[in-house]
Amino acid sequence: MVEVTIVVAILSIVSFMLLGFLDHTSSIASRSGNNVRTEQNAQLALRTVSQDLRSATDIAACSGVSYSQCLSFEIPRSQTSTSAPACPESVVTYRLSGTSLLRTKTDYSSACAATVSVNGVPIVSAVQNGTTTPVFTYYDASQTAIDATTQAASIPSAATVVVRVIVTYDSSTSQTLDFSSTVALRNNRDTSS
Repeated sequence: MVEVTIVVAILSIVSFMLLGFLDHTSSIASRSGNNVRTEQNAQLALRTVSQDLRSATDIAACSGVSYSQCLSFEIPRSQTSTSAPACPESVVTYRLSGTSLLRTKTDYSSACAATVSVNGVPIVSAVQNGTTTPVFTYYDASQTAIDATTQAASIPSAATVVVRVIVTYDSSTSQTLDFSSTVALRNNRDTSS
């Protein structure tokens, strides 16, 4: 009877050790998976923003939101003919709303009829920029930073925009990943300097 008790005790200890190891391995795999998913989502979002911004002209303010948290701009039509309409091809807006970066896109027909193709769709969530870390930072043609608060009138002529998102990948520990992309606005460059 003593031998059986000792064997059961040893098996219990080994079982608890194995369960602890498996639990720890499972949590590491889960955390790693969250990290990879967050990284892929943020990279895809920055790629989308960058592609849109490269064609941008006429950067405009968003109603009631700072330039550092919201960016709206036109994507011009290609000027392949002299009879191109006066309206842009699209107007795109990116705005930080709570913890999501939202994208709205309005496309225009050749008759300048507007159609909202994307309306406030989150392209990345769990964004932790808040009001203290700007999502959008602007630079002029000489790469001097343009202050979104005190120099807002200069932002429409920005030559470069840095897009930065800080994203939480593990809500239980508030661990974040920091992503940024620098985009030269090829349609908004001052070629006279």
